[in-house]
Amino acid sequence: AYYRGHILGDETLQASALRWLRAEYDSKMEARQDLGVRRIILDENFLESLKLMAAFLRRAGYAGLLVNLDEMVVLSHRLPNSRARQSNYEALLSLLNDSFQGSAKGLGFIFAGTDDCLEDKRRGLFSYEALRSRLAENTFARGEGLTDLSGPVIRLQPLTPEDLFVLLRNIALVHAGGNPAKVITPDDAIAAVLQKANETLGAGFFRTPRDIVRGFIGLLNILDQNPDRTWQSVLSATTFKTPATASGKTEAAFLPVLSRIASDPADSVQAIYISPLRALINDQFRRLEELCKTADIPVHRWHGDVGATERKRLRENPGGVLLITPESLEAHFCHQDSHLARIYA
Repeated sequence: AYYRGHILGDETLQASALRWLRAEYDSKMEARQDLGVRRIILDENFLESLKLMAAFLRRAGYAGLLVNLDEMVVLSHRLPNSRARQSNYEALLSLLNDSFQGSAKGLGFIFAGTDDCLEDKRRGLFSYEALRSRLAENTFARGEGLTDLSGPVIRLQPLTPEDLFVLLRNIALVHAGGNPAKVITPDDAIAAVLQKANETLGAGFFRTPRDIVRGFIGLLNILDQNPDRTWQSVLSATTFKTPATASGKTEAAFLPVLSRIASDPADSVQAIYISPLRALINDQFRRLEELCKTADIPVHRWHGDVGATERKRLRENPGGVLLITPESLEAHFCHQDSHLARIYA
């Protein structure tokens, strides 16, 4: 259908094909009207659909399909419903069984998560006995300095301070366009950044380098745009901070927006939050809904898993904040939904 739409110049048909591949059709009838197909991707057949997609890619000349899934902690520790968590673990078990038995040719998965996500016997993957037995570590690889890269679980070692120094040095080189002569932070500056991080974040600063990397890039940008300033003067006024997970960063970022909405409400969506992860939208939807309840600000979400009732509520009573995936937002405009003008007026 996508190829046919490309040949015919039919962008609506192309968008419908992509919508089907993204599992965003809620009903078989709608998919049949748009594409002439009788099947849609659902929770119960998503793995078979991925196998089919991998087979198609192999026929197209590729080695296969590699699926990367980050933030596994969303499944293990952010799903409040134990039944939903078990359902996800059963899906993972099916995936593992197919991979081990060779019935998922050309299809690979990489899941990224913390130790707790894996080993927590109450919520982690190891809480599901069948998963624990299949993901168990090689008994002979438990000695110090021994690693088995052939098993289903690969444990990544945290960065050392020396590793982080090399990382920041390479970032500075990339920032300079690959020209060593244009690097604006000497090794002394990088060492000072790490020392500052050690003073403000503690001795384990190198274990979670995200905030240090972000701060260092900010330092590079400031020095590049303000050549009259020295790195010493900029760094002396800087403090590294690492907010904890679920510490209210999302709510804090939304407060100015919510304040504006509360002071001037409208009958259409006033703020759009776009996230590529449905699980992240679900998590933030619950937190924002609780935050906005007292201010009487409606919060809506829209993605492939959102039911017809929630979608109907948005169409009939738009307003407040909308949390949506990029694919769903694209589908809204490509299909020219009859409620589009009212929702986004």
